[in-house]
Amino acid sequence: MKGQVKLCYRKLVTSESKSAWEKGVFEDSFREFLIQSQQFDTDGSLRTFAQFEQSSIDMVKFNYLVSTSIVGYLRGLNGMMPDHYNVLDQACVPFKNYQFEIVKSDLDDKSAHVITINFYSDWLTWIDNINGQLLFTDGDKQLSILRGEEIFTHMVSLGENFQICQFKSK
Repeated sequence: MKGQVKLCYRKLVTSESKSAWEKGVFEDSFREFLIQSQQFDTDGSLRTFAQFEQSSIDMVKFNYLVSTSIVGYLRGLNGMMPDHYNVLDQACVPFKNYQFEIVKSDLDDKSAHVITINFYSDWLTWIDNINGQLLFTDGDKQLSILRGEEIFTHMVSLGENFQICQFKSK
């Protein structure tokens, strides 16, 4: 047993995204970007997200208001990170928090709209690495493991956008 970890998954959503969930997130976040752009820039002089960032508007509030458009999609995940499944094809990495971010966008070019959603797990018990995969169980099961109790485990591959973001030793 290695200790406890929190995992982070950075989900990129673009006009090229394929799944129905991603397409819905893309469409609704772009629509909300258009609406909030009108609210924050009443004279219509700003066209790109970069221009909004360089202006004096409250970008924390702007991002937050755009992020509200995808809350229903996040709820639909039932607390599980997308794209990470065990061998039974079940979503297996729970998330506790997320952070929405507009990477870039353009009012005149929908295809330029890019967002990310960073998903953060709660503490998980990291048991071992097997064949390049992380063997873990939900929550803090260190005492259960030491007592020799049976626990349900999962295995996932870490990668460029999916990694350990926090660690605590046993």
